[in-house]
Amino acid sequence: MVDRQPVPGPGLAIRIPGEITAERLTVLRNADRVYLGEIRKSDLYNWIWQASAVPLPSYVEAAGDDRVGVRE
Repeated sequence: MVDRQPVPGPGLAIRIPGEITAERLTVLRNADRVYLGEIRKSDLYNWIWQASAVPLPSYVEAAGDDRVGVRE
């Protein structure tokens, strides 16, 4: 039990900004799987106390462009 990360656990949904959907949960689970897999491959899993993927909205703005887009 000591060597396990405390996430995803019941806190999975709180890492999703905005509406919680089945698709977003799937994306987050896959991101966690890849992220923690890379940490394990690097032999860092037991050295890192808490690691998790958190999807954030990305804000895109181009210089000289009046439009600002938000992608989720």
